[in-house]
Amino acid sequence: MNNTEFKKYPIYSFSIKVKDGINFSLQEQWIENRNMFKHELSKEELDNEIKKCIEGILARKKWTIIDESKTSLGKYIEMSAKEAGLKVIDQKIGDVCYDSWVIEWFSHKTIDEGQDDKYFLDSFEEFVSRKEDEIAKSRENPTYCLMGAEDRWRWSGMIYPENWNKSQGFDKIQRDAPPPCRCKYCKEQGVVRINH
Repeated sequence: MNNTEFKKYPIYSFSIKVKDGINFSLQEQWIENRNMFKHELSKEELDNEIKKCIEGILARKKWTIIDESKTSLGKYIEMSAKEAGLKVIDQKIGDVCYDSWVIEWFSHKTIDEGQDDKYFLDSFEEFVSRKEDEIAKSRENPTYCLMGAEDRWRWSGMIYPENWNKSQGFDKIQRDAPPPCRCKYCKEQGVVRINH
């Protein structure tokens, strides 16, 4: 790997505190969403982003609650956020930080400004190595989870069949394509991802 300085972008965390209306055991719960942007956001843009996060949470088709009255360990019940009577009771926007990649669920993404695959792979290697060092220094209280990105063999992209939609099933997606992911969904969002 070379000593290239990789571009860093503003990352904001949007935290939403929710409570269900079903009176099972789900207490108040914070849900955090982090997102990367090409530029720092204005107050109006930040307010719009947290509004989109709230709308996304309340529109969830699957929301898991635990009914502890059913067994000693509780019974997981899936229902929509609407059926669960989910209510937003608080929200906050964290301070902006800058980095080259932002975590998602078992993947990381960054802004695609036309760089080649080698740039993104080198950039992600630098990012993962830096985070591994940070985690090693804070073993007692790690502040970051790589979600498997530390295992380089997991890095992959995805290829969707032409005209694919969710109703066709997720088993049709090729999940072991070479990284980084430049599928049509990444392209629509102006990002590349590395799944792991």
